[in-house]
Amino acid sequence: HPNIIKLLDVSDEGVYTKANGTQKKVMFAVLQLAPGGEIFEFLANTGRFSEKVSRFYFKQMIEALDHCHSKGFAHRDMKPENLLLDENFNLLLADFGFATMLSGRDGSGKLRSILGTESYMAPEIHSKAPYVGTSVDLFAAGIILFIFYTGHPPFNQAKATDAYYNLICMNNHQKFWAAHSRRKEEGFFSPEFINLMNAMLAFDPTQRPSLSEIKAHAWYNGETATHEEIVAEFSDRKNKVELLLARQKEILEKKKAMANQGKGNNAFNPV
Repeated sequence: HPNIIKLLDVSDEGVYTKANGTQKKVMFAVLQLAPGGEIFEFLANTGRFSEKVSRFYFKQMIEALDHCHSKGFAHRDMKPENLLLDENFNLLLADFGFATMLSGRDGSGKLRSILGTESYMAPEIHSKAPYVGTSVDLFAAGIILFIFYTGHPPFNQAKATDAYYNLICMNNHQKFWAAHSRRKEEGFFSPEFINLMNAMLAFDPTQRPSLSEIKAHAWYNGETATHEEIVAEFSDRKNKVELLLARQKEILEKKKAMANQGKGNNAFNPV
């Protein structure tokens, strides 16, 4: 699928050379190069996306998940760090280390392993209840969409003890959106966006929309950035990200150099 990272080769004949010169046999995998980097870096270093851009990447993420689910697999670790970009800034879903068959070990269609990243886990995983792989993937996709558009998560964890998610658990959506609308311009959240988020982040997994229902939703079918617009915007964003990462690396190297210099000055030198 064009929005899933490609596995190019796998071998158990690799040789790894350690720092001391010794070698050991290893298995390795060769993946498609994703020169655009992580979507997480763009969000963290250049800020949130517009609604049109958020919709562009959300659609590509949903198409990638649809393909995975159609082949009988759940990803189970959906997060911005696992969304990479190719040379044309198209999304590539990556890191299938927690992926598993949707049918489950016993063929019941229920999964039980507590896996993933806590801040993107659905409430049923937190409660250690059996869960449906498609539903938890789409729950995490809802969190990611919220981050695309706002630059921050809707809550820390999908637990009743979380102040923001508790409002969803108590079906107090009005207060939830009022809290998130502070310091945002009026009308920042459209009624269609609110409706989609309320559905995707629902506490009860049976109340969440299916992939086909998400694709038919009014927000999903709104105005989307063109690929030309994406390339123009993200070429500029990438330059900013690379500059910031280079500065961070330079600062880290200076700190290491100062630390090493300090150790040298404090060293005991016998006469």
